[in-house]
Amino acid sequence: MKKLLWSVPMIIAALLVQAAEADWTFLGSSEGVFYYVDREAVAHTGAFVTGWIRLKYPVSDGQGRMKTEHYIEADCPGNKFRTLERVTSYRDGRGSRQKKLSSEWHYASFLTPFDKFVMRGICKK
Repeated sequence: MKKLLWSVPMIIAALLVQAAEADWTFLGSSEGVFYYVDREAVAHTGAFVTGWIRLKYPVSDGQGRMKTEHYIEADCPGNKFRTLERVTSYRDGRGSRQKKLSSEWHYASFLTPFDKFVMRGICKK
């Protein structure tokens, strides 16, 4: 009976977490980091695409991060992107927002998980 009583709050917590992630589409994971895209926020304007990518970190993240959200502008045909804004949430409740991060284009290397998931998440129609 105790196991049953313990499992009910866990099931409710799992459902709440799933509801909180409802707007984000799972792209994949690498080394304990989970990658998501907000498909509803992706906007195509000619060759350029903008959208949000979310990274959720494992508890063992050495920097204490819980998640980061990156507002990306991508040149899909040119296989490059830049981060325009980044929002970071830490496990201790702190947070930071950085705007106008980079005017430099980064050419995507599909060997790195971040680059691969950014291009897959933002450029996929």
